[in-house]
Formats: sequence, structure tokens, C-alpha cells
Amino acid sequence: MAMKLGVSRRMRGWLVVGVGLLVLRAPSIYGCGPWFDEAIFVPVAAPQTSQAEFASGKLGIVLPTMRRSYLIVAYRYLSGMRLSATQRREAMDVWNRNIEPAPSPFGDQHRIFDAWLKARERVQGVAQIQTVGVYAPVTMDQPYQVFLNCPEDAFKTAERTLDARVQRYGAESAEVKEWLAAQDQVFANCERTEHVIPAVLQSSDPLLRADRNYQIAAALFYQRRFDEAAAAFEAVAKDSASPWATYGKYLAARAMVRKATLSPADGGKLDMAGLQAAQHLLEAVVHSSQSDASRAAAQRLLDYVRFRTEPEKRVAELEQEMVKADPGPDFKQYLWDYVLLLSQGEQAQDLSGWISTFYVDRTYEHLMGVPHTSQRKDAKYAKERWREGHSMTWLIAALDLADPNDLADPNDASTAELLKRPGKCRSRLLGT
Repeated sequence: MAMKLGVSRRMRGWLVVGVGLLVLRAPSIYGCGPWFDEAIFVPVAAPQTSQAEFASGKLGIVLPTMRRSYLIVAYRYLSGMRLSATQRREAMDVWNRNIEPAPSPFGDQHRIFDAWLKARERVQGVAQIQTVGVYAPVTMDQPYQVFLNCPEDAFKTAERTLDARVQRYGAESAEVKEWLAAQDQVFANCERTEHVIPAVLQSSDPLLRADRNYQIAAALFYQRRFDEAAAAFEAVAKDSASPWATYGKYLAARAMVRKATLSPADGGKLDMAGLQAAQHLLEAVVHSSQSDASRAAAQRLLDYVRFRTEPEKRVAELEQEMVKADPGPDFKQYLWDYVLLLSQGEQAQDLSGWISTFYVDRTYEHLMGVPHTSQRKDAKYAKERWREGHSMTWLIAALDLADPNDLADPNDASTAELLKRPGKCRSRLLGT
């Protein structure tokens, strides 16, 4: 009896150990759910073909549940327009959300500043630095939310300038060492851990004075003293002898934009008055700049601002770009901005009208339990648009929205006519 009791206790001990191991090795338990396996026979948000095939015009079946970015490309091909090899790759970047040029704040930052650190090594007798931080907290009371304060272009510009000054004054010269010490102070402000402004330079050399004035303005900018930075850049613009003069007004506008977007008042809303002031300055730069580089930079920033200040005008402009035979080198940014504006409810002409009629937000339908037909205009509207020009796009929308009862009605000639068209569409849909 004692033996049986001992065995029983031993078995209970192993049982406890076994249960403990099962609990420790149990899979993650989610607070939501339950989640059940779901059979998916046809992808609804993406094409049935590969992205590369879809981008080249092999569309397959164009579904209303596809994301808007897919439907825009489908519209182009259905309307007889194509994309270049570069534009096809850019479309796939947008589909895969590869639009943000800045690296992750938690990733490897060496790509940004390694070349700058290597360039510094050419100057002997200056203190060496091991790293440069480029991200700063949006607010000091919430340091976990950061933004890219010093972008890659800042380091590239510094590297080019250092090369030019070394060629002019020599790597061992006091002038180059003085310039580099001031530039180190500029970049010390990137993380907002230090607040250093280079001193005003007392020199008879106008180039060195111009460099220092530019460095002071940049340091104020990275410190987020935006009003002072804008004034300093405006002063740079007025110095006709400065190599930085053509960038002065653009950079002043950039300080105004960053103030309006990074330091918004009124519960996080954008400072629209500040953005509009920056817009006026940027428009002046675009129309009067003598430098192609500063004009191009100002135009990109102006597009960014007008996306927010004039969305109804900007969506119409972007739609015109989307329906050009060749949207040009900025196709990727245009496509991305156009999709964002459409998702915010902005409308323009035929392309956006087709998407708003044909597109189904499957996520909204699934979460809210709203039938997709309630999110779109009725079949009558689609048929009217199709009859106006007999376009392939509106034929697809009209067929998709058509009521089965109408299709069976022999008295509905317009609906019956739709059924005669699909066979003519097949070669274009399949890209053959």
C-alpha cells in the first residue's frame, strides 16, 4: 500500500510538471477574436495577376474591391495609356508603400552620415567624432515620438562644401578648420541634446562670412527657432555675393512650413495661415528663381504645401498628370498624393468619378456591415457615363453595378447593349 501511495505521489508530481510546461509553451493568446480560418479564392484588394504583370497592363479581372492605387493604373491601360519601365516600378513601390525616402528612426543610420564622417578625416588636427544623431523628439515631454531633423541632403551639402573649401584654402588651413568646427556645431543641434549656434565670423573674406551666415541660419533651423531661422535665411538671400543666396528664400519658406506642421497649435491642427504664407513665398521662388536646383526644390515643397492648403485644386492637377500619356519623372509622388487625396474624399473629373462610382471599400463593408452597393452611385449613373463616350472603364462599372433584373428585361435596351460589349474588352484586359 505504501508503494502504491508513493507511486501515486510521484505521478502527481510529474503531472504538475507536465501541466506547467504546457502553460509555459502555450501560444500567444490575443485579447480580440476569436479568429477563424477563412478560405480566400480570389484576392479582392489586389489583382489576380502579379504586380509586375498588372503594372505592365495584364490586368485580369478588374474588381471594385481593388485598392485605389491599382484602379488608377487599370484606368490608364483601359484608356489606352501605358507606363514606362521606370513608372511600372514606381507604381509597385506605391502599392507596397515604399514611398518614404527617410530611413527608419530605429534602423541603421550609418548610410546617412558615414560619408560625412569620412570626409571630415581629411582635415587634420580637429577633434574626431564617432556618430551623428539625426532624429529629434517632436516634443520634449514625449521623447518617444521623433522626426528626421537633419536629412541626408544636409550631410551631402556639407560634404560638397568641405571639398570645395579644401580645394580653395587647403586641408591644413585655419579657414577650413574654422569652417568644420562651425559645421560640427550645426549638426550638434540635430538631436536637440545640444543647443549651439556658431558665432558670427569676423573676417575680410566674403566667402567665409557667407558660409558662416548660412551655418548660423541652419543651426537656428535645427534648434526649431523657426522665426529666427527664416529671418536669417532671408538675410542670406539678400547677400548677392553669397553662394547660398539662391537658396535663401526657399529655405526661409522651409522654416515656415516646418513651424506650421511640426509645432501646430489648437489641439494638433496645422497652422493653415503659416502654410499659406509659406505658399506665397514658394510661388515667388518658383516663378523668379535663377537656380534650377532651388526652383525644383521649391516646387516640390510647394506641392507638399498645396496638398494641404488647396486639396480641391491639387487633386484636379494630379488627375491631369495621371491621365497624361507620359506622367513624367514625378509619377511616383503624383500617384501617392493623388491616392491620398481620393481617400480623403477629394474629387476631380472622369478618373476620380469612375473610382468613386466603381470602388468598394471592402474593409468598411466588412467592419460596418454595410452592403457595398450603398457606397456607390447607382447603375443608371454608370450607364449614362458609358453612353457618353462608350469607354472601357465605364462599361466595366456599368456591368458591375447593373441589376440582374435589368439585364433580363428585354425592354431595357441600354442594359442589353452592355452585354454585347464584354467580348471586345477581353484583349485589353488580358494585355494581349
